[in-house]
Amino acid sequence: MKNMSKKSLFKMGQYFSSNEDKLFTAIMSNDAKKVKKLLKKANPAVYENTAIRTACMMNNNEIIEILLNDTRVDPSTHNNSCLLWACNNDNIEIAALLLEDPRVDPTTAISYALSLKDRTLFNLMKTNQHIDPLKDYSYPKWARG
Repeated sequence: MKNMSKKSLFKMGQYFSSNEDKLFTAIMSNDAKKVKKLLKKANPAVYENTAIRTACMMNNNEIIEILLNDTRVDPSTHNNSCLLWACNNDNIEIAALLLEDPRVDPTTAISYALSLKDRTLFNLMKTNQHIDPLKDYSYPKWARG
């Protein structure tokens, strides 16, 4: 392939510029300064928003906030997996930040919060503007009060 040295192979046979590869490496290394710098050249939305999903998986608040300020990033991708990662990491701060984005659907994380029996996380989801508090989500006794 032409110009193969300027491009590298990433998942699923898609080719990204070396800037995207560097961005993913910076995210995996928790290097917020480098992420901020690379966003000027790299597209964080490639491969279905892998950048934000990886940052949420890595539980790095600073990088998540940097990425959320980029309009190309969609935190609701993959059925709101970013919110599920925030729940899984018990990261209330990031869950709240993600819930501020109208594209993020908290109903996908309600059952997860219930399964964790995490009152704080559950109450955060329940009080979100996208949740109908009168709807029956089959709340257990501890969550009804």
